[in-house]
Amino acid sequence: MPVELALDETRGWSMGVRLSCLCVLFSGSIFLIDPAIAQQDVAIPDPETVEVPILVGGRDPKVVQSGWKNFYFYKPGVIYKEAYLDLFECYKFLPAYGYGNMLPLFVHWNGRQGVDRGQSAFAGSDSLIGGLVSKSLDRRARLSRMRRCMEPRGYKRYPVAEATWEKIIDGYSLKSIAIQAKIAAMGAPDAEPLPESK
Repeated sequence: MPVELALDETRGWSMGVRLSCLCVLFSGSIFLIDPAIAQQDVAIPDPETVEVPILVGGRDPKVVQSGWKNFYFYKPGVIYKEAYLDLFECYKFLPAYGYGNMLPLFVHWNGRQGVDRGQSAFAGSDSLIGGLVSKSLDRRARLSRMRRCMEPRGYKRYPVAEATWEKIIDGYSLKSIAIQAKIAAMGAPDAEPLPESK
């Protein structure tokens, strides 16, 4: 083998090693970025402008019994901004309408209320029962995703009356993130926490 060819192969190999190392360093640095820096472009509303519904009834047995589907999050010592960023991030993983937890699906949440994020599995069937089942499955899927995203961050769930829950969630709008963040950073709730998800 000529010496020149051997040198070229060595240069090519070392260039490939250098490029591979740069790719590894770059991709590794993405995970080392401070989450606060990565989310600097999130416009966080002033908590003084956020209205929170009155949270009562958390000890009522009927409210506690339906706490699996009507709840809010609270974390001792969390500040409003931290809670807002946590909720904002968790909203990104809400499933698309009609798909439930069946698919590992990611549909970007754009923060606009009333925007259809997908087609229901029962769309076009003109089935009242199908529509009700689909709505129930969608709700369960969203609740499950929020629990799985917020509980590992140290948040506990507290029961609330369904009418109040609907005001808090507000159709999973951008406004609802601010409401939930303010609740999560308020004083200790007048209720017992619900059990964590399994």
